[in-house]
Amino acid sequence: MYLTVNRRFEFCASRRLALRDRNDGQNLSAYGPLALPPHGAGDNFTVFFALHGEVDRRTGMMMSLADIKQRLGGLINDRYDHRFLNAEHPAYEAKPPTVELMAKTMLQEAREVFDGQPVEPVACHVLEHPDSGATAFGSGVVWRHLWLEFSAARRTYSPRLSDQENRRLFGAAANPAGHGHNYRVQITMEAELHPAYGTVVDYRRLQKAYPIIRKRLDHRQHLGQTVEDIPAERL
Repeated sequence: MYLTVNRRFEFCASRRLALRDRNDGQNLSAYGPLALPPHGAGDNFTVFFALHGEVDRRTGMMMSLADIKQRLGGLINDRYDHRFLNAEHPAYEAKPPTVELMAKTMLQEAREVFDGQPVEPVACHVLEHPDSGATAFGSGVVWRHLWLEFSAARRTYSPRLSDQENRRLFGAAANPAGHGHNYRVQITMEAELHPAYGTVVDYRRLQKAYPIIRKRLDHRQHLGQTVEDIPAERL
């Protein structure tokens, strides 16, 4: 039997997202405000590791959770916590520590820490703040995440059913007047990391996404009907 275990850690670090061979305009387009401070800016990060392995029938565990925590905690404390990553971590000397590159690098480092052990790190999820993060997988795939909040109304019903059947299935939510909700949507993008910038998608495109999504979703009446009426826009 196999089992997956997740461990969560927090750390503080500073970084600057800029390439020396790019001008200020190029760096700003790629990284946004984090390209501007000459000595970097600090962030509070949250990182989640997912580990997979076979369960030891004698103990009912893949590996001692205390040992897992000690190994991963040592990695975070020794290489990331209270560090200026550009200068104090060799992985970020040539490429700046984007959240995508951090997730990929930390997963590689965790796999090294558990080399020869009965568990294998298979994913690393890094949050740079509550609305922005990235996930790296053992397969080499990297996802970039954004979260967006909006408010909208909807009516929960099926046009293939009668009013009576809709009321029976969905209750008050089938009311023709609709009802409002506050939503939090996760947007996930997948692509090869840019060979120079270390990003899945640049800052300029990310910032363009927010108003497009809000235009399609925020404060809409009868959400399912109105979204279809708005032409799709490409980033």
